[in-house]
Amino acid sequence: MMLNHALFTTLRQAWQSRPATERLRLGIGGGISLALAGYLLIQHIDLPTWQGAEPPRLIDTHVLEALPPVMTMDADAWRQGALRHSLVLETIESDADGWRLTGRTDTLAAFEQFSAWSARQGWWALDWSISRDDEASLMIEARYVAQLEREPAATVERATP
Repeated sequence: MMLNHALFTTLRQAWQSRPATERLRLGIGGGISLALAGYLLIQHIDLPTWQGAEPPRLIDTHVLEALPPVMTMDADAWRQGALRHSLVLETIESDADGWRLTGRTDTLAAFEQFSAWSARQGWWALDWSISRDDEASLMIEARYVAQLEREPAATVERATP
């Protein structure tokens, strides 16, 4: 214990004997060095851990190949598909982003089945709103897009060593 006290006393005296400007420079430099060391430590901890020679890919091609092809849809095809799934469409609008549909149904399951059907056609429910219209029916608003056809696939990013 006495050795530690003597060591700290010697270090404090050596620090106090330096000029104030040098102590300031050493303090700022030491703070920057500690910040950089902390940053490097955090970067080392946050690196993804993976086994094998190459990192996992962001886009798995066999999953993309398993997606259904995008079928060309018109208002009549949407209306017939909705009727098969107990959905009555009131508005069917096409725009540059896809299709916007509004309608009514008695059960939430009907909308889920309709959305599953549209996904098999290559159209995905991107935005939707479901609200209670009255005691017996639900009001549905949904936007369907064939997103893979409209947006280019993101490039695969490689992890930096």
